[in-house]
Amino acid sequence: MLFVLGEDDQMTLPRMAQPLIAQCPGAQVVRLKSGHQLMLEAPDGVLFALKDFLQAKGKP
Repeated sequence: MLFVLGEDDQMTLPRMAQPLIAQCPGAQVVRLKSGHQLMLEAPDGVLFALKDFLQAKGKP
């Protein structure tokens, strides 16, 4: 499972994800210099996080 978090997210604070992350063994966490709207604020970061995650799982 991949978690992509915005370091500056004020709506869903990154620390709020910790209990869920703890329940997902082997979870990968990527923190981007972004707020709540990751896809708008850091589209390249989201793209590379997804691409790297899928490639590591053997998906093209």
